[in-house]
Order: sequence, then structure tokens, then C-alpha cells
Amino acid sequence: MHEAQLWALVDLGGSLGAAAAAQIVHLEKARAKERLLDAMLSKPDDYNLCVNGIGVALKPFITEDDALKVANWAESLQDRFEEGDDLVGFQAGAAKLLEHLDIDYTAEILLKDKDELHHNNLKTEIMCDLLGNLKTTAALRLASDLLLKGAKQAVITIFFICKYSSSRKLDYGHFNSAHVSLMLETIYDEDSWSFDTLSLVCSGRRDLATLVKNEAIKQEGLARAILLYCTEPSNEALIFNALEELVANGVGLSKRIPLELNELNWEGKEGLLTELVQLRDARLVDALLVTWN
Repeated sequence: MHEAQLWALVDLGGSLGAAAAAQIVHLEKARAKERLLDAMLSKPDDYNLCVNGIGVALKPFITEDDALKVANWAESLQDRFEEGDDLVGFQAGAAKLLEHLDIDYTAEILLKDKDELHHNNLKTEIMCDLLGNLKTTAALRLASDLLLKGAKQAVITIFFICKYSSSRKLDYGHFNSAHVSLMLETIYDEDSWSFDTLSLVCSGRRDLATLVKNEAIKQEGLARAILLYCTEPSNEALIFNALEELVANGVGLSKRIPLELNELNWEGKEGLLTELVQLRDARLVDALLVTWN
């Protein structure tokens, strides 16, 4: 296929554009970099093109100077687009591009303004995606620092690093009581990953698990069981006993359940399920329907 045709496919975007971008880099190497980066900037919502095409293909040719460009482009997109607009293609593509650079240098470039580490800051989102891609101890250290600096989305990044890192020697030494407190504060928030992330951190740091258990002692019923289960994820009886207590007391939930109930073994618990549904509690029924499906 002629190169002009390949560039036309890149302009179309999507999976065909991604395949064309990979072929162009195969043919032109670094000479294609500027034009492809411009294509990524012009189609920031196109995940396939930005990540699977341009991000993967150009990654070996990215330099430290390019990291500065990415940071500037992120600021430009942040100014041009409204909050909630789909920039996931550029966000994830930029993270893919930067994987081969020194992680501390990249962090310095993307995170130099500490006042901008809020949920909707695109540079912070890129950094979190990058750390989640790397899944190393160094990435975990930086993600834990981000959390303390106010980047709440770092909780998700920490989860993916801890859960899916290929390293058997992942170091949890940089976590402390402040991280535990931040995750406990948000454990019941809607769409929060704090429970799952805190459970993984507790598995790597039993001293921090003790802090969570101490907090559990201050709670009652299901709230206590949830925190204890966070530190003992193999002990499902903690949750089932608390659910049975709900039935016995004839009360529902005062807040959402932060753990994935579908991961529990419900075999032989069909009677309990029926009794819980009969409580006619909206939060509980919703949680149980998700579980049973």
C-alpha cells in the first residue's frame, strides 16, 4: 500500500488508523514521529489510534524533549475542552509513549505544579496511567506520593500495580498510616476503589493491617466486618455473619457495600439471600442482584 494511502487511513482513525500508523512507523521510523504526534493531538478521543497505533509504534523513538511536548499539549487540551469531554485516547496514548523514559524525570515534567494534582487534571491522569502501565516498585512509590498530595485517582493506580505487577518483590515500605487514613475516609464513596486497594496494601504490610483492625474495633455490625474482611480476605464468614445479623435485626444498609460481593462463595447461602431480599432495602437488593448475576 502506498504511504499516502496509509496516512489517509491514519486520518480516518480507529483500528484501521492504528494499523496504518504501525505500518508507517515500520517504513519511516522516527521520521514519522512529528506527523503522528500531531494526529494524536487532533484525535484525543480515539483510543485505538492513540494507544494501540501511535503509542505502541512510536514508543521506542520518544525522547525527553517529547515528554515536555506531551506536558504542554496536555495543558492545551485541558484549556480547549470542557470537563467531562473524552480525552482518554490522548491520555492513555501519552502514557504509552512515555513508558521508556526515566520515570522520575517524567514525573518532574508532568507534576511540577503540585497545586494541579486534582481529579480532572490531564497531566496527573497521564502520570497515573503511566505508573499503572509500569507496575514497578518505583511506580508504586510515586503513586503513593500522588495519593498523599491529593490525587485521589492514584488509589486506582495503586490497585493495578499491586494486583497485576509481575514483580515478586514489590516493596510496600513507602506506605504509612496517612495512606490508610485517606483510603478509610473514601471507602464508602460511590465508585471508590479504596476497599480493594487497601486490602492489597494490608496484604503487603501487616503492620498497616493492624491499624485497619484497630479502626474496625470502633465500628459495629457490617461496618466492622467489612474492615476486618479487608485485612482477612479469605475469611468470608466475617461478611456472611454480619449479613445474617442484618436479617436477625430486620434492618437494611445505612450506606453502600464497598466490596465485591460476587467474589464471595454463595453456595449453600440461598436461604440467606432470600431473607436479605425480603428486607426490601434498596442498597442491599442492588448489591445482591449484582452479586447473584
